[in-house]
Amino acid sequence: MLKENHFILREAWVELSGRWWPVVGVFFVYLLILGGLQGGKEFGSLLSLILAGPLNLGAAIYTLSFIRKENPSIGQLFQGFNKFVTALAAYIVMVLIITVGIILFIVPGIIFALSYSLTFFILAENPEMRPMDALRKSRMMMDGHKTQLFYLSLRFLGLAILCLFTMGIGFIFLTPYVFVCMSLFYEDVKNNMPATV
Repeated sequence: MLKENHFILREAWVELSGRWWPVVGVFFVYLLILGGLQGGKEFGSLLSLILAGPLNLGAAIYTLSFIRKENPSIGQLFQGFNKFVTALAAYIVMVLIITVGIILFIVPGIIFALSYSLTFFILAENPEMRPMDALRKSRMMMDGHKTQLFYLSLRFLGLAILCLFTMGIGFIFLTPYVFVCMSLFYEDVKNNMPATV
């Protein structure tokens, strides 16, 4: 049985206690790259689309290492570029599927986003896996768990709204917190899955 959301949120807070600043530093770089590119015009937006996959894979590698206390380092944020094509393909397919779902009355887009939310954590642990296989495995792992992640995401949304009142500074802390929560959620789902999955 999966841990309840309040337990995941508390566990993430405990993991970060006393270790906030190195993680904040890593995700400040993450936000600086993606946020700086998204602030540009068409070329910047295209570059952001291209780099988002590898950076999200690197962030997943880093936070999994962090919660496992395996000496995480900022270099792991860029390890996703070692699997650039895989990460890019996975990200583009996800964006396309979610976008089509949003066009189809929004709700399917939310369901797709939840279904494929574990993709980069799966690729972090299975670097040789093909993009479509990682997406398929994420969908299988999330079967029966989408509702829980949806409610967890609502907590993140509430925190994000509060961050708006801090001139955006709060996102420097919220982003690593979300990634650590998602890493813990992924570990919990993985540990509760049948061996066949």
